[in-house]
Amino acid sequence: MLSVPPDEANRIKIAFAEGYIAANPTQSQGSTRTYRWLRTLQQVLAIAVFTAILASLMGSFGGGMFRVNVGSGNEVQPEDIKVTFNDVKGVGPTSLSNLTFVVLYIYIIEQRQNQNLHGICTCSVRI
Repeated sequence: MLSVPPDEANRIKIAFAEGYIAANPTQSQGSTRTYRWLRTLQQVLAIAVFTAILASLMGSFGGGMFRVNVGSGNEVQPEDIKVTFNDVKGVGPTSLSNLTFVVLYIYIIEQRQNQNLHGICTCSVRI
């Protein structure tokens, strides 16, 4: 064991006590009522600000930041489109027949779904 002079031992004890007090300020100087209230108020305000930002982003306060306007009048109506198969560039006879097949298939499916909605029983159609 090392032999430490009494003067040096007292300085080590004082340094240890000062370090301990500096590491735990709430027990020595921050245990006042005002300090606890301010710390609680700070936490409540932080939670309130976080909740307000989250609610604003979610749109509960009048729309939010990321609101998308739908129905502004810039929509293209299917009735306004006048494109035919001949208007498509680079469509050869094989591609044209494949494209016609796909369009016809989709059209038949839509017709069958519309008939089933109205209670009309249809026979199966194979293409």
